[in-house]
Amino acid sequence: MQKILIVGTSGCGKSTLALKLEKLLNIQNFDLDDYYWLPNWQPNPEYFNHVMGEILELNSWIISGNYSKFQPQLLQKADTIIWLDYAFMRCMYQGLKRSLRRMFFKKPCCNGNFETFNRTFLSSNSLLIWIISTYKRRKNSYSLLFKNTNARQQFLRFKNPKDLNNWLTHLEILQLQFL
Repeated sequence: MQKILIVGTSGCGKSTLALKLEKLLNIQNFDLDDYYWLPNWQPNPEYFNHVMGEILELNSWIISGNYSKFQPQLLQKADTIIWLDYAFMRCMYQGLKRSLRRMFFKKPCCNGNFETFNRTFLSSNSLLIWIISTYKRRKNSYSLLFKNTNARQQFLRFKNPKDLNNWLTHLEILQLQFL
């Protein structure tokens, strides 16, 4: 596991898992949202494409995100693909909880941006609307991807946080044995 791609519906915990794996495996983590968004939620596709090309050439990385335009390159380079395939209501709950925490504690995200009440609940860019509108499509596309596995890649699918945590515990034990 040197080039790890973490995918799943918004709100499933991709960034959180990437941070845990970064500490555990000592591999740098890259959150795609941090490279796509400029301050004031302005998209920056040119920079995103440029920096992603550089990141993909590194010897190791952990990348979390679902940018479909860049996904073929990510899938081609990744040796491990982790799909957090959680239930719709879990993703909605986690997404809402994360947004509220960021709003109330003014915690920056996505390259220094802030979530607001309007952006979270009323905007066409609302995370909750995004989860509703992409959940089924992502589930279908990742199901197809996992059916068409590549022999050189490891595919891991977690349907709940308990299974993911069990795997992380096992991975941590393996890491300790090799120290």
